[in-house]
Amino acid sequence: MSIRDLENISGIDRSKLSRIENGLRKKPNILVLSKLSAVLDLVLDDLAAVCEYIKEDLNFVMKFNPNVEQLSKTEKLFLLNYYRMLPRTNLKEKKKALEEENTSNQKVINELNSINSKIQAGTDELEKFFVNGTDDGIKIYSGYIARNNEEIKIIDSVLETYG
Repeated sequence: MSIRDLENISGIDRSKLSRIENGLRKKPNILVLSKLSAVLDLVLDDLAAVCEYIKEDLNFVMKFNPNVEQLSKTEKLFLLNYYRMLPRTNLKEKKKALEEENTSNQKVINELNSINSKIQAGTDELEKFFVNGTDDGIKIYSGYIARNNEEIKIIDSVLETYG
């Protein structure tokens, strides 16, 4: 496969691919490695090891924007490859933690809805301000839940596929 072909398939700039191939870029971004591992059908942890990553280095990538309700294709791909290399017991613990976080987030949403209903009857401008604030809070916590649910689906698929 040529660099140009790899660029077209992966969406990674040709000059970046060339620097990686020629060893000028020793430790590429882990998301770039994740894309490459998927396109080239390589195991992400093997590719990351060649680039001198250790598993602890991968943890920083797990921080997401809570205002976005869905994982990007890149994030899904990274998570799938990342979770494939974790021991299955760790995956089950991660899934349980996500489910507990969802329960906690749902309690916050319920409380915000309760506050909303109590102040909805008011016509005071200050009360309208609080309703807008609680609506924003509900949106943010709903986003957390939606993203956690996507991550849980990825974990379930890894557990089904790889045992």
